[in-house]
Order: sequence, then structure tokens, then C-alpha cells
Amino acid sequence: MIKIAVFTEGQSDLIFIRQLSCCIIGYDSISFKCFRLFAEETHPIPYGFEAANPLVYLMIVDVGNDTKVLSAIRDREKNLITKGYERIFGLRDMYSQAYRKRSSVIDQDLNATFIAQAQATISQMHYSDRIQLFFAIMELESWLLSSHNLFCKLDPSLSLDKIQTILGFNLKEICPENDLFHPTDQVNTIFNSIGQRYKKSKSQLEAILAGLSESDIHDAIRDNRCPSLESLVIQLELLGTDRV
Repeated sequence: MIKIAVFTEGQSDLIFIRQLSCCIIGYDSISFKCFRLFAEETHPIPYGFEAANPLVYLMIVDVGNDTKVLSAIRDREKNLITKGYERIFGLRDMYSQAYRKRSSVIDQDLNATFIAQAQATISQMHYSDRIQLFFAIMELESWLLSSHNLFCKLDPSLSLDKIQTILGFNLKEICPENDLFHPTDQVNTIFNSIGQRYKKSKSQLEAILAGLSESDIHDAIRDNRCPSLESLVIQLELLGTDRV
């Protein structure tokens, strides 16, 4: 069994990686436990899952802050590797307070700078070759918008055509991570159309992702529509085939 530690910047990312992993690796091949980092200690939180004979075990930790993902990994990498974890993943949004201070639009050069800075930090870690950080560009909501069928599964009125009327563009014809600076705004607009407000709550994310399927995922990354998601999907597929 392969053991992987995953550190996320928040609850939404934890829920997403949990559901994505189940879809890609399969419920019969995966086990996971979820934790929240508080006062520098990891505390168990609900909704773990255990297959009878898992191929992959994930420890998923919500660190509660976008700036703490890499420091949480750095502080724990040696202990995790000693305990048999073969890889350590980090997941965070590109959109952040630090980003907004430098740009109010998507800036590909700035994206590259943030990625390079993160990689430089990882390169100083003892087990840098086993650590990988994934950025959701610009936010996790970019990935949700790429998987546009999720909204119709949540509410049948939210067809692709209806969403085009609401947003003014066709989600199949754009690359959300290249075209939407703060995609949470677009998700909120979709929710407003059905009389709700998108609050990134646990119940909302779980409702949206309850319908996630492997076909939704591959529709989301088809034609290079969401490269940042595709890089994560590829790694999870490799885990599912025992080729890390």
C-alpha cells in the first residue's frame, strides 16, 4: 500500500481532493483519514474512508491558511517519510492576498514567479524529490467551473445553456484558469440564480462534489482546458496504478 500525505490550504480543498481521489483511484482501492491543523497539532476530523484492501492510503490535512501549506510540510517531512509515506503533496490556490497586492488581473509571468518561489522553498527541504505542490489556478472554483456538469447535477435547471445566459459565456469554450481572475465570483453568480449564496461551506462543497464522476474530470481537462487540474489528475492516476 502506498502512503501519501496531502496538505491543503483549507476545508474546500480537503473536500475536493478527497472526492477527486475517490473518483480517480476508486473506492475499492483507497483509504483516507482527514485532519485539521490547530496549534501546530493535527486533530482528526470526520469522513474518513477505508477500503478492504486499499492500494493507496491518504492522510489529508487542512492547515487552515494558504501561507502555511509549505511550512506545514517542511515541519513534518522527515517524520512522515520515516513513517513510510512515499510522497507528500500540497494543494493551494494561486489567488491570494499576496497575489492581489501585485496584480488585479491574471498575470502568467506572476503565476510562474509564485510557482518558482514555491519550488525554491521545496528544494531546500530534506526530501524535496518526494514533495510536490499543486496550485489551483486561479482558485479551486476554476476546477469546478471546468467540470460544468456538476452544477446541472446539483440543480437540473443549471444546464450549460442556462449558465451561459447567467454568465454571458459558454463554460465549454473558455479555460477558466486563464480567463477568470476570481472564479468564486462566477460560482456565486450561478448560485444566486437559484436563490442561494455561495459561501464555500462544507455542505455546499459536498453537495457540488457529490455528483463528481471520472467522466466529469476528464471532460474538465479535455483540450487543455484546465492544465493545473490535469497535473493533479495525472499524479492521482499514477498512484492508482502503483507507479509513483
